[in-house]
Amino acid sequence: MPAIALVRSLRGRTQRDVARALGRDRTQVSRYESGESPVTPEILHKIAAFLRVPLWLLLSDAALIERWIDDALDHPETLPLGECPPAFDPCATGSCTAGAGTGDV
Repeated sequence: MPAIALVRSLRGRTQRDVARALGRDRTQVSRYESGESPVTPEILHKIAAFLRVPLWLLLSDAALIERWIDDALDHPETLPLGECPPAFDPCATGSCTAGAGTGDV
């Protein structure tokens, strides 16, 4: 899942950081990021929680991720990184599952 690598990088974290948080080794995180190994929902939730981003962001494309992070960095007082801004929230249009855009990771 390339989105994991992009979000991890934008959040200033290394594969080793994520591996420690997951109790895995760095090569396993590399396999998740490259798509070589499937990422279970449980692992995806743990990664989102560690990176302090909503789960839906790890399932998004690069352009949306970069816009969301840029907006969060431009307006940190109004947009905690663990929350989904309404303009980017797929739940606002009813196109996600419950809780995916709420920041509950």
